Amino acid sequence: MMQRLRRWSAAGGKIGASQNVDYGLTTSETEILEHLSNGLSYDQIASNLFISTGTVRKHVENTYRKLQVNNKVGAIKKVNP
Repeated sequence: MMQRLRRWSAAGGKIGASQNVDYGLTTSETEILEHLSNGLSYDQIASNLFISTGTVRKHVENTYRKLQVNNKVGAIKKVNP
């Protein structure tokens, strides 16, 4: 799953050329989503990225909104069909 997320990220956040779906995630949102998919907590992500836990929460909220999902599992599934 991580390889697909990395390929998705490297492709500019696009999922499959045939689907041509661009969710408009920022680099930070993509990086945080990758950390979430590795099982890191918000506190761990914040520590790794030298940002506050509140900033992580805001990026996650924005990611969920852009992907039109309500949770981490939904977000990861959305970018890895």
